[in-house]
Order: sequence, then structure tokens, then C-alpha cells
Amino acid sequence: MSRKYQQYKNSETWRVLNRAISALVKNGDLEEKTAREYIVGYLSQKLADQGIQPNGELKKSHKLDHASESNERRIKVAG
Repeated sequence: MSRKYQQYKNSETWRVLNRAISALVKNGDLEEKTAREYIVGYLSQKLADQGIQPNGELKKSHKLDHASESNERRIKVAG
């Protein structure tokens, strides 16, 4: 486990993202080319950066910045 993402490991956000990715991999919609912990950790961190708390709540002081999505790396989806 990368220490960079350790703080998210036991969060509800981590559990939800991990289950969702598992479902996508299982049904063939997503091909993982990176270790799962880095994928889930990266996504957890990005949600936290946008004000989503590890328990799933939105910080009142944050507003989601949808424009920043276009600047992020894309995860390859099998299609």
C-alpha cells in the first residue's frame, strides 16, 4: 500500500470505489493496468481534493469543479 493513499484505506469512499471497480472489471467494462490500491487511492484523493469527505459528505466550503475533470488522466475503459 502506498503511504500516499493510506489515509483513505478504511474510508467509506474507498469501499464504494473498490466495489464499483470490481463490478466493472468483472463484467468486462474496465481493464486494470495499474494495481487496484493505486486506482482506488487516486480516485479517493481526487474526491477529497474536490471536497468529498471520506464518509461521502461534501464539505460545505467546496464547490465541485467539473472543468478540472478534462485535465485529469483518463482510465482506459475496454469498449
